[in-house]
Amino acid sequence: MLPFRVKNIASIIAAAFNWLCAFIILTIFLNYINLYYIYLIFSAICLLCGLFGAVAMPETKGKSLTEIEAIFSARPPSSSSDD
Repeated sequence: MLPFRVKNIASIIAAAFNWLCAFIILTIFLNYINLYYIYLIFSAICLLCGLFGAVAMPETKGKSLTEIEAIFSARPPSSSSDD
């Protein structure tokens, strides 16, 4: 979840990065399809990405957008009372 103020530009950047990565992977894969170590490299990259997601990313399931923004900005969530 992204803050509403950056959601549009972040979506554009993420989509462009996704297309760039797909192009790079397909180019490498099609040129070296018969070499077994390419599969090992791709497997290692996937494993590292999975470990990064499991270790470095905080759990956001069941949290509101305000709570998620507070987690990533290192601020405590503000109360919504009208005192």
